[in-house]
Amino acid sequence: MESMESISEILSLEAALSKIKPDYAKKCKQAWLNFTELVGQTFEDAAPKEAQLMYYFKKQCEKRDQATASIWVKYSYINSVLKNRYGVRMQAYPRISTFVRNYNPAVKKKFSVFQTSDVQNFVEKIENSPYWLVRKVIIIMAYFGGLRHKELIYLRMEDIRCRKEGILVSYNHFSRTKNKPDEQEAKFLIPRSGPVNYASKLELYFSQIRETVDDCHTGRVFYKGTAMAFFNQPIGKNLVSKVPTEMAAVLGLESPSSFNFNSLRRLHQ
Repeated sequence: MESMESISEILSLEAALSKIKPDYAKKCKQAWLNFTELVGQTFEDAAPKEAQLMYYFKKQCEKRDQATASIWVKYSYINSVLKNRYGVRMQAYPRISTFVRNYNPAVKKKFSVFQTSDVQNFVEKIENSPYWLVRKVIIIMAYFGGLRHKELIYLRMEDIRCRKEGILVSYNHFSRTKNKPDEQEAKFLIPRSGPVNYASKLELYFSQIRETVDDCHTGRVFYKGTAMAFFNQPIGKNLVSKVPTEMAAVLGLESPSSFNFNSLRRLHQ
């Protein structure tokens, strides 16, 4: 049986929501419950403090692909509950309004940068299981080509050629304005010489997927690998995007989530 406190809380919240139009009230309730769950307090007797609301809105802004309009909608939902339940408006928390007003999702978060030694250690010291081998190939290509995430996705087997001095890769620059590869072709070489034979890792990968992939001479380059085997299934773009983070984590680098393909592009430059 529910405690009297729980029943009191539900009734109090429901009484406040009853003053709002039903469809809008449902959205307000969901936003409020998300807030109370996040801060771990139900606010039965008093309105939340500014610091608690600030914590909630900071967490909302940290979520991926949060548009400014979405943050203001949540601001409106919380404001409706505060006004009808406690007789308080969000304007009573000026820091919150200022924070939301200044939120700009177009401002990119700072990212960490790999060192050359990180790439070498990842390629040489991490096991060559199918899972990690395909990820090594992704990192090697991004490192030597300075490739963006989408440029990696658009790579094709027919664009890769084996040469005496290494592996030659042709690709098209990705047009961010047109959201597709443009006609400008570029090439880069993955060498055999140097402190690490990077080309040999690609050759090992290609030799292994020949046993699994129906036609490994055309089409996508990166195929799904587990600890034991490769599968005739290309890796999805979301998994590819996580490879730099996985590399940082397995190397024990600080804040793995701060690493992305820009971390390699900056090193390439």
